[in-house]
Amino acid sequence: LALVAILFLIFRVIMIQRDSPELKVDKLIAQRKIMEASRLLVETGRQDEAIDLLIEERRLAEAARVYLRIGNHERAAELFAKIGDHEAAANSFRKIGRFLEAAKALEKAHRYEEAGDLFIQAKDVKQAARMYNSCKQYKKAGELLLRMGDKKRAAALLGKHYSDIGELTKAGKHFLLAGKLKQAGETFYRAGEFDKAAQIFEKLGEF
Repeated sequence: LALVAILFLIFRVIMIQRDSPELKVDKLIAQRKIMEASRLLVETGRQDEAIDLLIEERRLAEAARVYLRIGNHERAAELFAKIGDHEAAANSFRKIGRFLEAAKALEKAHRYEEAGDLFIQAKDVKQAARMYNSCKQYKKAGELLLRMGDKKRAAALLGKHYSDIGELTKAGKHFLLAGKLKQAGETFYRAGEFDKAAQIFEKLGEF
């Protein structure tokens, strides 16, 4: 009976070991079931090992998501940026207050207006104006340039804004302020202000 009991205990130990998460992970890795292995590691509280495994296997997007799960947005952002997932990188950078990096990531994702908003949060007004100009938010760009004291460029952008919304007289006046005489003349002509247009074209020698 004692021998039977010992054999039974040995059998139980073997079965427990066979079902242990460590052995299951090793088996999954040997079978190249990397995602299943990483999920098991995460489920058993071994997130760092899961991340190491995923990075070793070049599964950087999945590693970044594990970083998100444990609240490490900085490392998640760096990995997302490395694989070119700029929107995900921006989201993580924004969560930790790294607005400049978030803005640059959104610029790479061609989300220029949101990038402009984040450049403002990062106190980089010049880059914000550039972003707004890129997405044809001329009013926002022009107002920022006015704040910077760049009156001519601001006037040119505000001229574009007023032209786009059909306020042609305002647009013509802003093009004049910007020194863009040809655009001003053409805009006044479109507005039906032929005398103003004629005066400008006369100055340009085109009348």
